[in-house]
Amino acid sequence: MSPPPTGAGPHPAEAGTGQPGRFRRRLVLNTASHGAANGWAIVVALVTLPVLLHCLGPVRYGLWAALQTFSARRGWLAIADLGLGGAATRSIALRAATGEKVSTRVVVGTALATFAVFGIVAGAVLALAGPLVLPTIFHASAPDRGGMDTAILFFAMQVPCDLVADGCGDCLSGLQRLDIGRALDAARRTLVAIATISAALLGGGLPGVAVASLGATVVAGIAGVVVLSRRVRPALPSVTEARRLLGYGAAVGAAGAFGIVEGAINRTVVGIITGPVGVTLVDIASQVQSGADAVLASATSVVLPGAAWLRARGGDAQLRELLLRGTRYSLLVSAPVTVGAMVLAGPAIDIWLGGGYHAAVIPAVLALGYVLVAGTIQVASFELQGVGRARALIPVYAVTTVVNLGLTILLVFWLGPAGAFAASLVTLPLFMFPQLRLALRELGGGFLEFLRRGVFPVMMPTALMAAVAALALQLPTTPIVKLVLGVCAGMLLYCAVALRWSVSREEIAELRRLVRARGIAGSP
Repeated sequence: MSPPPTGAGPHPAEAGTGQPGRFRRRLVLNTASHGAANGWAIVVALVTLPVLLHCLGPVRYGLWAALQTFSARRGWLAIADLGLGGAATRSIALRAATGEKVSTRVVVGTALATFAVFGIVAGAVLALAGPLVLPTIFHASAPDRGGMDTAILFFAMQVPCDLVADGCGDCLSGLQRLDIGRALDAARRTLVAIATISAALLGGGLPGVAVASLGATVVAGIAGVVVLSRRVRPALPSVTEARRLLGYGAAVGAAGAFGIVEGAINRTVVGIITGPVGVTLVDIASQVQSGADAVLASATSVVLPGAAWLRARGGDAQLRELLLRGTRYSLLVSAPVTVGAMVLAGPAIDIWLGGGYHAAVIPAVLALGYVLVAGTIQVASFELQGVGRARALIPVYAVTTVVNLGLTILLVFWLGPAGAFAASLVTLPLFMFPQLRLALRELGGGFLEFLRRGVFPVMMPTALMAAVAALALQLPTTPIVKLVLGVCAGMLLYCAVALRWSVSREEIAELRRLVRARGIAGSP
């Protein structure tokens, strides 16, 4: 969908002018665009990882993956936004829902300026401390130390660009234009993939890959600011607005920090204990996990701004329905992918990377298991952030993170790289149940109703699909034939059973109306 300043799609202010049908249709279109962008992200990762692994080798690739541990996108420095992204999305959605154009511009300008400041500070810290610490703790050999030092400096320059580019996407989400934000993100991933692959194929090593990644990110960041400015012109930043955003951002940041810290802990602890080759195995499993996460996120990405819009409009009944039906829909989309990948992980990794990386299969299965279980509360988590209740869970996040860190250290010593993902699974209930209890109390509904309407309808088609995929593995044929047969037969059976048992005819008809028509009243 093109992003002209006027024309296609409702302006943010329109969302608050009593047109729920347009809002619901925007949710559907945003979900579809997020799914398409995440699908493309999976394709990019499938191509990029084996090429970089082949060109750099398992040791240097492990060092590059260890450096990614400090990325502003999925590493330690992603915490540097202090929850500003989620707070900005919510604040912009609330203002857009009531047509406050001037204050929306102030929030956008303040958010982008704050992202830039945080990025510069975080990048400076990495540039100064990284060369002194990282090569040693990640066991870089003497020939690799110089290249890693150079890569760290260029990677540090990328941090503010990443934060600003992500901030543009957060602002667009708040404007209910997640379709544009995801298109920008897909373009950024593609640019970075092309640049880093080219540098690796030309023999640039770690420094060349880091320089290429920086150049592509700068271009993508500039493009994000330009596109956002065409939708809403940022106003001068406000200190008062910055304080307001960071006040709520602390709670949102605590929620997001758990996932960020968990992934960063895995690479960091494994790198310190086992060295760069162990980090390579963790990164392979994490890339598989990211693919399943992307599918889940495509079904839940609109929940946070949508919940903020509904709370601003007084839609309490719709918030409860969003929790119950949204959980079921998100699991219907993500569960078959996650469980199918768990069953077929062995042949899939062998085909993707070659037989030399079969040791990544068990970590990948454990990582996928985490996504499967955590997916049951994804909608609840985003709704709590959208309605302003994330702060109540800060103690839960803190305790879970500390327990996860301790278990990760113990289990990595015992099980190797797989121990990092096993620790995440063991600590997951500490994170899940308090969050679900708060969501049910805040949004309405009981635990049994949540299971009956949100979780149980997905279990039977998923189990049948897994059984068919497992039978395909027993066939006396090549791994690629087993994989193709398992995927095709499993998904066909899943779709047939899910359409019969998991989704009512009324819901299917409603979805068709939302896609084909405008101005339909009702709950989202």
